Amino acid sequence: GGGGGGSGGEFLASWAARSAGRVFSALPQLSVVAVIGVKFAGNLPFCLFLQTLGFVAFNRVCTAQYFVWYFCLMPLVLPESGLMGPCGARGDTDMDTDVCTDTNNESRVIGDGGTARDASDRGGGVRARGALRTWASAGGWLFAQVLWLALAYCLEFRGLGVFVPLWSASLLFLLANAWLMVELMGRHTPETETKTAVKARKSRVE
Repeated sequence: GGGGGGSGGEFLASWAARSAGRVFSALPQLSVVAVIGVKFAGNLPFCLFLQTLGFVAFNRVCTAQYFVWYFCLMPLVLPESGLMGPCGARGDTDMDTDVCTDTNNESRVIGDGGTARDASDRGGGVRARGALRTWASAGGWLFAQVLWLALAYCLEFRGLGVFVPLWSASLLFLLANAWLMVELMGRHTPETETKTAVKARKSRVE
């Protein structure tokens, strides 16, 4: 009876330790998803994209097919990422009139001979540097992913003992994901108007 009681106590202690470990390991993931949901709730596509990216990056298990979960949301996010047009993170451009609409809903002409050429030139360098950082973080993410997958292939399919390099590559990949998320949040402007919104506002004024 005493031996059975001791075994039962050890089992409960082991189960409690494993359960606590699972809960604590999920806290970073849950925290990231919750904070992103609160901060970017006003822009649903970007919020879902960033939440999914954070969920996958901080998950206890990660495989390459998980990337599809947020890749499918990228077409909805890229137009507002500040990387697709000359206005950068500060606004969007009407391709028909070369009007750049910033976050204060103020339009300025950016075409040849435009009245806001000086202001556009001053902001161009800042926007270019911001875009360069974001593209660099995307390149870092791609490099870290390739390294991580290559080492995983060596372990799983070639039977090589690359446990420490694979662990290091996993940490690097996590940092690359975090860097990409930070850059996207910094470049994203939820208040940015789309080309459709600009045209609609112009038609109402006319």
